[in-house]
Amino acid sequence: MKTDRLEEFVRSNKDSFDSFEPDPAIWQKVERRKGRVIQLNWKQVAWRAAAVAIIFAASWFINDLTDKQRQPQMAEENQASPEGQPQIVRDLMEAEVYYTSQINMKRDELFTLAGNQPGVMEDVDSELIDLDNVYKELKEDLNDNAANEEILEAMIQNYRLKLQILEDMLYIIRQNDADVNSKSDENVHTAL
Repeated sequence: MKTDRLEEFVRSNKDSFDSFEPDPAIWQKVERRKGRVIQLNWKQVAWRAAAVAIIFAASWFINDLTDKQRQPQMAEENQASPEGQPQIVRDLMEAEVYYTSQINMKRDELFTLAGNQPGVMEDVDSELIDLDNVYKELKEDLNDNAANEEILEAMIQNYRLKLQILEDMLYIIRQNDADVNSKSDENVHTAL
């Protein structure tokens, strides 16, 4: 391994570097500084902490008071006509009407096609009940979180999921009916 010339010089002249000692007066100054301790005025600290606590409590009280004053206004806004509601809430109402009608129509169609298969309807109803429970939780979150777009999107997605389940089940039943009909047609043709 190649040594550096500076390192080699320091090693060879180490004793000459250690020959100088600092002035004893310097060590005395260092000792005096080291011994100094910062004194805290606990009364002053306590007063400052109390002031912070009072400011925090006053802010909390004022915030609470303004929230209580806003609640009746928000309740009036929520009970206003559809024109007075925010656009996002109107969109949700329109989506509820649309998806509810689509879901009811698909459910009735599924009930008609799966009339001889009660297990299918029980499974679908079970899935829809689970999704209804999720929707109720989302609605409670919406009441707590006043028109949060993510919650509204999740509610609409819930409706889409219900509709998708019904459409998938209708597709499966139609496929099964088509398979049964094609097999019966094959049996008729082979019998002739």
